[in-house]
Amino acid sequence: MRKTAPGWGKAIGIIMICLGGLGIFYQIYKLIMPMFFNTFPRAMNNLSHLDNDPFNDVVINEFSNMFGFSQTQATMLVVFGILGLVLTIFYIMGGVKLLTVAPANYNFAKFALIAFITLNTIACVFFFTTRGGMFMTAIMMYSLIGLVFDITLLIILLSSNKADYGIGGDEQIQVYSVDR
Repeated sequence: MRKTAPGWGKAIGIIMICLGGLGIFYQIYKLIMPMFFNTFPRAMNNLSHLDNDPFNDVVINEFSNMFGFSQTQATMLVVFGILGLVLTIFYIMGGVKLLTVAPANYNFAKFALIAFITLNTIACVFFFTTRGGMFMTAIMMYSLIGLVFDITLLIILLSSNKADYGIGGDEQIQVYSVDR
């Protein structure tokens, strides 16, 4: 069995580490933004009472329609953010483990990708079925992009030669090592 990871394993591992690093910022963004968007319209509403201009109410309502979201959406966004933060740590660990050769490392990376695909699928379905403003649409689009990346990485991982990581029958591993 090889001592160093194959090129495809190193590439997927590095991509997972990079995407996981970006994912941490995205998950923190999902945790912080509901607080901001729920607080901002109330602050604007409090300021609008200082001026009796009826146009202020129209502006506040339009802002809420464009960027705001319901309390259920805010709660689910926080839940998805917390789950995503935990899974992102496992995702990064899967990428790091893929850089070294061991059957357990390959399986860990595979299950980290599957878990993140599951989370992104549930998030996409939730965000797609709830009516939201531009913010919710942006979150859904990012989840869809992440879903495509993760499915692509999983396909590459599953279709690559697992004998590199010592997975497969003895015949496959032996033939692979003789060919090298």
